[in-house]
Amino acid sequence: MRKSSRKPYFVYAIILVLLMGLLPADLGSVARADSNYKLEETFESYSPGAKPAGWTIKTPPQGVSVAVQTWEGYAGKLLEIQQAAKTAGSYIISRSVTDVTYRSLLSYSFRAEQTGAVIYLPTPQSGSVTLVKFAINNGAFSYMKKGAGSWTSVLPISAGGWYDVRVALDSGSHTFDLSIDGKRLLTKEPMAEGGALALFYMGFYKDSIGKIGFDDFIVSGYKQAVSAAFSQQSYGLRRGEKLSLPLQFTPADATDQTAAWSTGSEEVATVDANGLVTGIREGVTTVTAEPNEALPAVTATVAVYEDPITDIVLAPLQRAVPAGSRVLLQATVTPEDNTDTGILWGTEDESIAVIDRYGELTGVSAGTTTVFVTDETGTVRAEAAVTVTGRTTGQELYVAPGGDDNNNDGTEASPFRTIARAQAEVRQLNEDMDADIIVNLREGTYTLTEPLGFTPEDSGTNGYFVTHRSYPGEQAAISGGRSVTGWTVFDSAKGIYRANVGTALQTRQLFVDGIRAVRARSIAGLVNPLKTATGYTSDNTELAGWSNTSDMELVFNELWTNSRIKVESVTASGGKAQIVLQEPGRSAVFNRGLTSATVPVYYENAMELLDESGEWYYNRNEGMLYYKPRAWEDLSTAGVVVPVLEQLATVYGVSADEPVRNLNFEGLKFMYTTWNRPSTAAGHSDSQNNHLRYPSIPDELTDAAVMLELANTVNFRNNEFTKLGITAVRMQNGVQNSQVEGNRFYDISGSALNVGQPNSSDRNIYHPADHRLLMKNNDVLNNVIHDIGIDYKSASAVSAGYPVDMDISHNEMYNLPYSGTHVGYGWDKLFDAATRNVKIQDNLIYDLMGMGLRDGGAIYSLGPTGATAEDKNLVSGNYIRNQMDGNSALYTDEGSAYWKFEHNVIDLKDAPLWHSSLRWAMAYVPTIHDVDFVNNYTTTDGYTNNGRNVLFENNTVRPDAEWPQEARSIIDQAGLEPEYASAAEGQVSRWKLDPLKLTAGGSGQVSVHAMNGKDQPLGKETSSFHYSILDPAVASVSSAGVVTGLTQGQTKLIVNIINGSILRTITTDVFVGDTLATVRMEGHDGNVAYIREGTDLQLQPYGETLFGNREELEEVTYTSSNPSVVSVSGTGLLTGHQTGSATLTLSAEYLGTMTQGQYEVKVWNEASQYEHPLTAELQDPDGWYVSATANGLKETGQDSLTLRAPGGHIIYQNRKYQNELLDFKMKINDSAASTNWYALMLNNQSKELSYSTGSMYLVVIGTSGIELHRFNEGVRTVIYGKIDGLTSLGGPAIPNTAITFGVQSRVQLGAFQESGGVRLILKVDGVQIFNYLDTAAGAIGEAGYFGLVSRNASTELGD
Repeated sequence: MRKSSRKPYFVYAIILVLLMGLLPADLGSVARADSNYKLEETFESYSPGAKPAGWTIKTPPQGVSVAVQTWEGYAGKLLEIQQAAKTAGSYIISRSVTDVTYRSLLSYSFRAEQTGAVIYLPTPQSGSVTLVKFAINNGAFSYMKKGAGSWTSVLPISAGGWYDVRVALDSGSHTFDLSIDGKRLLTKEPMAEGGALALFYMGFYKDSIGKIGFDDFIVSGYKQAVSAAFSQQSYGLRRGEKLSLPLQFTPADATDQTAAWSTGSEEVATVDANGLVTGIREGVTTVTAEPNEALPAVTATVAVYEDPITDIVLAPLQRAVPAGSRVLLQATVTPEDNTDTGILWGTEDESIAVIDRYGELTGVSAGTTTVFVTDETGTVRAEAAVTVTGRTTGQELYVAPGGDDNNNDGTEASPFRTIARAQAEVRQLNEDMDADIIVNLREGTYTLTEPLGFTPEDSGTNGYFVTHRSYPGEQAAISGGRSVTGWTVFDSAKGIYRANVGTALQTRQLFVDGIRAVRARSIAGLVNPLKTATGYTSDNTELAGWSNTSDMELVFNELWTNSRIKVESVTASGGKAQIVLQEPGRSAVFNRGLTSATVPVYYENAMELLDESGEWYYNRNEGMLYYKPRAWEDLSTAGVVVPVLEQLATVYGVSADEPVRNLNFEGLKFMYTTWNRPSTAAGHSDSQNNHLRYPSIPDELTDAAVMLELANTVNFRNNEFTKLGITAVRMQNGVQNSQVEGNRFYDISGSALNVGQPNSSDRNIYHPADHRLLMKNNDVLNNVIHDIGIDYKSASAVSAGYPVDMDISHNEMYNLPYSGTHVGYGWDKLFDAATRNVKIQDNLIYDLMGMGLRDGGAIYSLGPTGATAEDKNLVSGNYIRNQMDGNSALYTDEGSAYWKFEHNVIDLKDAPLWHSSLRWAMAYVPTIHDVDFVNNYTTTDGYTNNGRNVLFENNTVRPDAEWPQEARSIIDQAGLEPEYASAAEGQVSRWKLDPLKLTAGGSGQVSVHAMNGKDQPLGKETSSFHYSILDPAVASVSSAGVVTGLTQGQTKLIVNIINGSILRTITTDVFVGDTLATVRMEGHDGNVAYIREGTDLQLQPYGETLFGNREELEEVTYTSSNPSVVSVSGTGLLTGHQTGSATLTLSAEYLGTMTQGQYEVKVWNEASQYEHPLTAELQDPDGWYVSATANGLKETGQDSLTLRAPGGHIIYQNRKYQNELLDFKMKINDSAASTNWYALMLNNQSKELSYSTGSMYLVVIGTSGIELHRFNEGVRTVIYGKIDGLTSLGGPAIPNTAITFGVQSRVQLGAFQESGGVRLILKVDGVQIFNYLDTAAGAIGEAGYFGLVSRNASTELGD
């Protein structure tokens, strides 16, 4: 706790040492006027409200104040920083210091009045180099590890508590030491490579609200230690406890107070690098500290003592345990406060009964055995007999849709009508059960008016179960939907129907014959959107005239999130739409760091958007529901359902003492729910895994159709969960021993299953003291999970917050928008998560991460665990294929620890281009540690290892997926076990269409292939097919799938496949009358080829048809227009003789017709500099590849081309450039005061990759400066500019006096390969900006593509 006096901490330390007689008496105390002090600030000389001199304190934004103040209960004055409201940008103040040596000390005290804010603590800087960043983050004192992009927690802090901080900096070794309240926390920790301390800064992150006080700032130069000693010669330590040995230096403010620590016997006690001793077992050892200041070693004796268990009393079981049931046994140990590591449970015969580490016993099969409990040595023991009985069925109740709750007695002949009535009957029968009770639901739909609520009153007792199931051979459905009838034609020309559903309807989904309809939406995002303080402006002025705009929503894809914000209003002004968004949704989604909203990918829920078959709109003001049916739908006979309930069932216990127990749900269909929260002003602000993220509230799970809390042994087996408006099942707060087995989850708006909340600030969630509140032994086995995250794409298939003893095995997961499994939370925050003994095994996970989100993985972990190096969580036997975007198939994210990944097969050979590098495994940052990736099989050798003690060993790479037998065996075992095959029966997970090549008048049968996740063929008898042709002038198609060519052309065949109640739409090309059009050369785009003078190039010709198909050619002849410049042999060997250009003609015969292709061949040498205006490129908008999260733009104007790729990039794909100065006009359509940056790509070696993964030069343009960077497979080299941790080859950024945003400039840009390297030239309006020769090994001189990064605003190019 902070002292009330003004004296700094180390003064007290010296006084303490003097009192102990360990320092010479004439040393005295440290003088406040110590000549070594470069700064001493106590704020005592200032009046309250004043700003202290010497500090750089810029005018704060509204809601922020900085001043010297007094605080109640604190003796003296302090510097207070308060932020009462969010700000547009983070606010910092700073203090410069001078004449500081390379080794220095920064100390201060602080007190934060809250722990939820992100506050920048005094952060040392040398010139422009930040040496190490400090902050309060996630309720902990944190720092940024060198090279990391996220905070590492060091010490949890408490609101209102004072903390004394000491940071010793060594810019010679580029390390620092950190102590808080006299306790060493970091020793010789690496920091950035900078010089001596020149200033430090502190302040508030823009989205945080809070108050903090600082006092007693001292910066001193290097002061050498002259001696070191322990305050005692010997210490006593209980086994299992920790003690920080107080190594005290003279003088007390010596700069380097570190030492190398060791122990004589690690079997008795261990010691870490900070002097923290842990007692291991009884005994005596010597702990030695060797100061780094070349002082004599210091030793102390540590005696570890024990208080062992001397007696155990085990309470006897009161009754027999039915097989499959559980009972928690009670053992009393003496002494209660013992030093044993715990007690050990076991049974003599595990075929009869097993027991876990907490003493929870499970009956396995009939018989009698002994259960025992011992101390850790096995010498103290107690035991009891346990009898396990077979299960028997007693009472059976029956429910049928045509039953009667009032007059029937619930027998098979006289069933009840509702589940609630059967539930009431169970409560009359279950008080003292001696057999299972079964509630049989007959075939039909049970439409609820309110959710079913299961409480302890509904539990099975005495170890017996209450089972709610479908009657054998039938399926009962539990529905929260409402039927819609009475459809009439509203607009016959547009094919729109409507039905009156009243104005009270609240829903976000609609289903027609079980097929999910689409809420009316736009095809793309806003036109030329620009963010404002309240929303956006755009060119969509038509929106201002639309009705009910306050019901519209903007939808965003931002990295791993998929948020929604409701519109408040739309008005038109100055030729722009002014779109105001509703609060608090806008603020939440606009202010989330990396995932803050940029631009929407589409907008939805307006009548004016109802223009595609399968779309719907509900006008809540008039009570009308509108729908545009698909071609095969007939609303006079179709079953149309709107979900109206948000939950179907809750299973809520009262407490850990009174949970819900022993319930089974079997063979049921849970269907038709909605979730209306996103329809409120809060919108939907999500974090990863669809966690809700709003200011000042910990991330939390969404609701679910079925929710469990305080429940033990509540099982879901062989059910279906479908057509649900958010997550299917959520378990939290003490759900244990509950199996989710053999179910099918599909057509779900959110996740299939969430097990445990993610809050890393609430110990009752991440590691409750009462083990009955753990999320324990909840297994997810042999389920099929597909087509989830329909509305909220950041949802993983299965998530677990802090699970214990959890198996996720033999599941099949596919068509996922985000991760497959998501385990853990908390990033690198310092907390003891309970997570341990997690096994993710033998799962089949495929076709994921391809719906607009990225930065996930098939198997993903985050945050610390409670596992150990000896007993790691296990990921094995999984078969993962076709993950369609980054970051990695096996992905350990920040803070992940103690995981083992072995014997997995990862097939990424068919994966499309990722936003990141293609990786099979990833240990993202240094906060990840103790992870093994061993004995895996992969098609790519790409992986990332930035972790500590992370092992990659004996992993096999087979790029062609030609697997060895060991891998094939893993593939064979992955997915459902044979006895659960019925969970996938009738489902087709993969469809494929062959293209058709027809003559005019010719016909062909559509060839549709049905396959499973291992590409094994499946039958199509459970599917129906509906065919259409995009351009009926080119071809026609019959209802039987026969396509007939009508006239020469190219079009698309569209096949809508209904498999069960899942609609799949696939397309293929139809070519009619295709002929060979030209002869092309492999690797030479745009009919231009480059060859260096004096070199040879072997040509690889092929034929290209009229519609772009490739045909192999048997024989090609070659002719050069100027053999003195370039000649070519009969075999296609091209030779460049001298600089210049020539026309190369390639001729080939195909199907009796001679076809030619011509190329301009440019011969270059080190002196060549061609000029090339971008005239042809600007007239070829289709040649520009636009990779954008949304609102990509290619728009031609008079002599111009406007391009935009928010969150992405643009590349001209139809030509490479070599030793050419590109000449064009450019205008960046952004504000002259914008803080955005834009960029030009030069010599890009890929026609698709951006700088993060590709190889190219990047000219970065900002309003204040122009930078030049080189990227080699995503690895950056700075030529002009400044990036922390990287050396600039050419110097700082070039001040931008040439390119003004919003003003057109003439740009000339080129890369020229010379004898000494690659020369890079940029001119603007005739003025040379840079002329740099890149002589490094990574210089890129090969011909490459041109492109740009246009960010949110557009870039206009002209000739």
